Amino acid sequence: MIFEIIMYGIIVLSDFFGRFLPGYGEVPLKLPWGVDDYVALGINGYKVLAQSFPPMQTILNAFLIYIGFRIAIQLLKAVPILGRTLQ
Repeated sequence: MIFEIIMYGIIVLSDFFGRFLPGYGEVPLKLPWGVDDYVALGINGYKVLAQSFPPMQTILNAFLIYIGFRIAIQLLKAVPILGRTLQ
């Protein structure tokens, strides 16, 4: 039950902060300030590069896993208790 309360709090907070983004309530939610176009262009470039040179797909997937890991570590460092343990 505690986990459920924590998850509910996270959802309420994210909904509260999401209301400040332009286009809130639209489906699908477009990223603000033209970032959505850049993300779509990057994903299309990734797909074209992976299809034109298949060994590059493995390298790009490894890079994305590495970047995702680094971002996850940075987010965990933002938590006060975990930040000190991950130094």
